Amino acid sequence: MIDIQQTERETARWITLQALWHGGGIYVSERVLLRTLESVPLHVSAHELRAVIQYLAGLGLVDVAEDHHGQVSAKIAPSGTDCVEYTAACPDGIARPKKYWRG
Repeated sequence: MIDIQQTERETARWITLQALWHGGGIYVSERVLLRTLESVPLHVSAHELRAVIQYLAGLGLVDVAEDHHGQVSAKIAPSGTDCVEYTAACPDGIARPKKYWRG
């Protein structure tokens, strides 16, 4: 049986990594990331997004910063770039699609 909530969490992690990769190595606000996930559409709250960011940070895939107002931003780390670009293995718990092309 498919666990829909687990699938959504793993998909949110992958989409977040991709969004940060497209951010070009600069910090991206949680507001932008939340809008990105909503456009997929994934049903992710701000609280769940922070959990996604912390999960990815715990794996060393993203770097996190918090401003003096408590707003969280993240940027992709080199290991996250390797994951998105398929040059390294992706940790379990992230719904990275299988590579189907050569190169």
